[in-house]
Amino acid sequence: MRRFKTSRYLPILILLFCGFLATACGTSAGKLELTTFLEKYENLINDFKMAYDASDQQKKTRLASEISAMMSQWVEKRNEMNDQVTPQAMDELVREYNRITSKFNDLNKTG
Repeated sequence: MRRFKTSRYLPILILLFCGFLATACGTSAGKLELTTFLEKYENLINDFKMAYDASDQQKKTRLASEISAMMSQWVEKRNEMNDQVTPQAMDELVREYNRITSKFNDLNKTG
């Protein structure tokens, strides 16, 4: 009798384990793409801060236009990748985007 119960639950356990591995362990391509985008975005804003500190108006103007373009790209990428990224991961990415953007907005307010 005990053998019957074990053999009945074993396939269920295997399926649950495989489902967990498929959904929880890997990083989705969408999240990876958005993370890479945010890294480039943050580097651009850091460059803007350096130009701001150096009072390089020409470089600030160029970088500000690139940052504005990336802001528009973010909206498109976020909407495009919404189905490929879990809601929790998307919330985390949006918080990161907002944190980075607030750095840029703070610099623009003071300058």
